[in-house]
Amino acid sequence: MSNYQIERPDWTLFSDLETLSQKSGVPVSRLRRLALKELTDNALDIAGAASITEDSPGCYVIEHDGPGIEGTPQEIARLFSIAHPLVSAMLWRNPSRRALGNGLRVVSGALIASGGGELYVETRGQRLKITPQREGWSFVEATPCERTVGTRIEISFGPKLPQDFAALIWARLAIWLASYGKTYSGRPSIWHHDADSFFVLVEGSGERPVCDFITEFDSCTRAKAGQIARDFLNRSCASLTKHEATALLQRARDNTQPVTHARLGEVGKIEGWHYARRDCTLTLGTHQPRAHLPFVIEAWAKRTDNDEPHLTAFVNLTPIVAELYVCRDARKRLAIWGCGLKHLIEAPQKGNWELMLNLTTPHTVITSDGKTPDLERLADTILEALGAAILRTRSPNEPNGERWMQKQVVPA
Repeated sequence: MSNYQIERPDWTLFSDLETLSQKSGVPVSRLRRLALKELTDNALDIAGAASITEDSPGCYVIEHDGPGIEGTPQEIARLFSIAHPLVSAMLWRNPSRRALGNGLRVVSGALIASGGGELYVETRGQRLKITPQREGWSFVEATPCERTVGTRIEISFGPKLPQDFAALIWARLAIWLASYGKTYSGRPSIWHHDADSFFVLVEGSGERPVCDFITEFDSCTRAKAGQIARDFLNRSCASLTKHEATALLQRARDNTQPVTHARLGEVGKIEGWHYARRDCTLTLGTHQPRAHLPFVIEAWAKRTDNDEPHLTAFVNLTPIVAELYVCRDARKRLAIWGCGLKHLIEAPQKGNWELMLNLTTPHTVITSDGKTPDLERLADTILEALGAAILRTRSPNEPNGERWMQKQVVPA
């Protein structure tokens, strides 16, 4: 039998519905809602607030009042091409909704694979018709427009993409949760990096001077950055070896403090829901110094008449697209599984709950291109927060309250 093999760039996987589903982490039936969520997440990260509407059947509009998209029409169109290199602000490890830098490639891939969608971007006085091509690049037509503040994106998909009557659900959940609480407004923290991730960030900064690079981090003024980088003056980031980058990371740690959980932000209480919050810190990384990653874990619960409980999970205020399930087991305990969780929590035997969970963190381990978070190491804290929120839904006169308060979280 012939062992003939074919090579192709991995970006070509974004141009076909079946392989796009593989890269995005959702079935074809949910690609429409994922693309709309990705566009909305970008808008929320830029402006803090956004709107999404379906102006006409199958034509969606996302708007925000942020600074607009910088660049020439060709540069903006490149952002919507499937062949551009992986671009992700998450290398800095700030708590934003973006995770892998694949979001706009998923959007562009959905336009190509669906067989004839349309994309218009209005920003900074220009209206761009962007047409992603299967060959990897995007064609752009530019005309003047009156919009000088913010950005408006109009998008529709071709006939090959299945209809989704809940296409707006993920985007609207993200917009809704963004209207509560406060978010982190500082610069990235040097403490969120281990030796390996920091070296990747240094390498990716190219010819930028080391001292200038350090000023990007929390509490690193120009004067302090000069002290931290004094052994590397007149050096570019690209010139540093792995050993030198690790020494730079340690020196920066010695001159700064970690970001506290209070600074990280929170959603807070939501009317009609019972609320609980727990904080924890994970130490991650293979080589010293290791990353110190703070997590703010928030849970909400309310009684429901549904036959089964339901859980909606968010990371950094946007719904996760991976499945996370909750149901009753034979002993009426709550069984929660998915995203690394396989746990049981003692619960009152009567009633069910609508549950929500949000993790705010500068970085969480992702196990797939679809941004599936690995929550296993956070299991105890997550289940403790959910249990506390459920407990607060109980009536003061409900029996066995004291016994249930001694709940146990155990592996399933």
